[in-house]
Amino acid sequence: MNRLVQIVPHYSPPYVGGMEMRARDRADWLANSGWDAMTLTSSGLTHPHTVAERKPAGGQLTVRYLRSREIAHTPIIFSLAAALAKVPKDSVVHLEAALAFSPEIAALVCKLRKMPYVVRMALDTEGHTRFRDALLRGYQRTMLTWVYRGAALVIVLTPDDIPLVTDKYGVAREKIRVIPNATTLTPVKTHRTAPHEPFRLLFAGRVARQKNVPLLLRSLRRFLDTYALPVHLDIAGDGEEMQLVRRLISELSLHEHVYLLGFVHGHDFERLYESVDALVLPSTRETFGQVMLEAMSKGVPVIASNVRCVRTIVADGTSGLLADLDEQSFAGAIYRLVAEDGLYEKLSRGALDRAKGYSMAATMDAYVSAYAESRRP
Repeated sequence: MNRLVQIVPHYSPPYVGGMEMRARDRADWLANSGWDAMTLTSSGLTHPHTVAERKPAGGQLTVRYLRSREIAHTPIIFSLAAALAKVPKDSVVHLEAALAFSPEIAALVCKLRKMPYVVRMALDTEGHTRFRDALLRGYQRTMLTWVYRGAALVIVLTPDDIPLVTDKYGVAREKIRVIPNATTLTPVKTHRTAPHEPFRLLFAGRVARQKNVPLLLRSLRRFLDTYALPVHLDIAGDGEEMQLVRRLISELSLHEHVYLLGFVHGHDFERLYESVDALVLPSTRETFGQVMLEAMSKGVPVIASNVRCVRTIVADGTSGLLADLDEQSFAGAIYRLVAEDGLYEKLSRGALDRAKGYSMAATMDAYVSAYAESRRP
């Protein structure tokens, strides 16, 4: 039997971030294809326990929530080394390089047991406090570089990340594989011809600094003041900047135009995509931007910041609109989508067509090929 062991610092449930959801999708898909798929993760918001499920195809899906403690938003998983030391040596080991501690501990165990591992790159970012950024740079120069260089393969989500991995971490180009995310949402059959009135915008994701929701709120205020057209914004998510978001909604007098939905899950999330007219993502940086792909699969055009990685998903003027990181640029993009004759239908058609290029089957075939390659002598 093929065996996957993936090390993920957080997992869904109870966490609902993009990394956690993609790890869950990957494990589910492999288990439904007959694999023994185990996830080692932190206990986090729950308690140490194990959940196991046998799939009809004969695969086994196991999640082990290991005892942990969170320090500076980083889960320290106390028994990770011991748990990984007990897995069969013919397992494929997949590391998520999202937070410190887990990748280097897992890589060390793999080195000692002479087990190759695959590491998937997460967001390589700074922009926190000066002290935290200094610690991050030190960690990246030392431990994270060692993890990447020791991997059998390094997986990135878009070609934009290849130069970063080769230049910053010194990984040989031939060890890098580009495997984009995919979505399990059911795509709509036809594109949209016209938006609702009032025009409905959606922000979906973690309300954190990199997602730049305050810029979106200021852009919405600029749009309302400049164009005086009816519009409202749904914010689906929560996070450390929610208090700031609530204050800005009050200061900018946006109570009648902004709806805070909190976290939305499962079929409710799918229905939410189907009920809105455009997704807005003003992030300062992204590794991929899964919500863009999910929206596009529903024929929803995307307005997103013109930054690396995002540009590989959204084709400006074809499947969405790219905007500079300022209020006028986003307000103008919203106006174009609302008012420009024929543009909405064109972008909806383009979004749906582009989303078809990111199938779950193709993504998982690429993972299976990478896992097989990592096991070769």
